[in-house]
Amino acid sequence: MSEEFLDASNPFNEEMCRDWLDSFFDDPDSRVDRVAHEMILIDIDTYGIDEWVDLPVSLIIDNFKEAVEEYSESMHDDFTAIIEQEKILEGMDIHQSYKLDPANTLRKYSSAVVEIFDVINKYLFAQSTLALLKVS
Repeated sequence: MSEEFLDASNPFNEEMCRDWLDSFFDDPDSRVDRVAHEMILIDIDTYGIDEWVDLPVSLIIDNFKEAVEEYSESMHDDFTAIIEQEKILEGMDIHQSYKLDPANTLRKYSSAVVEIFDVINKYLFAQSTLALLKVS
């Protein structure tokens, strides 16, 4: 965190918060950072900075839950469509060079679900830090 940001004479405002978020989520190779940062920016755009820093954890978790449900439903639909296409091609005696690997797909999905907890943790840490700075 920059010393300038923590300076009490620096007023709490959206620009300052966005600058702090940009510096906090500074690892371009971290998917967790990118997703948490994007989710925060969406929520700031939705609620405004003053309301966002005070959003209850239960609402944030509900928002994440909704996003995961949409992702899961989309993934299920894609998975089902691919399996159906493979069955049709097999029925026509057309051999494919690529076939869906259900075990690998499930492993990747499980990893993504676990990763969402890291995203939530990063999101909530950033929110609570900015909430503390708002009141100081």
